[in-house]
Amino acid sequence: MHEHHEHFPPRLPGQGRPACRRRALRGPALVGQAYAQELKPLPLDNPQAKALAYALDATAVKHPSFKPGSNCANCQFFTAATGACTLFPGFSVPAEAWCSAWAKKAA
Repeated sequence: MHEHHEHFPPRLPGQGRPACRRRALRGPALVGQAYAQELKPLPLDNPQAKALAYALDATAVKHPSFKPGSNCANCQFFTAATGACTLFPGFSVPAEAWCSAWAKKAA
């Protein structure tokens, strides 16, 4: 007698074979790349930006913790390729900006 085996995960009518692991692992990377391209500039009225004394121009900063020469470009939280900062998820910041969470990028 022939047993009927259920597919796991279940497939809807019209679906082909389940995605292979290689394709599944490749997918999030593509989503991440698309996400990086969709980052919006960090607004100055963002609560996190306000809390960290975010400024668009580091040369104009008068904050007590400001170190001369510090800006997003040389901060460990900044990714130059995308303008992303891990402190402001979903937003981009210019390389010449600054905030009080600045931490020198490792050489």
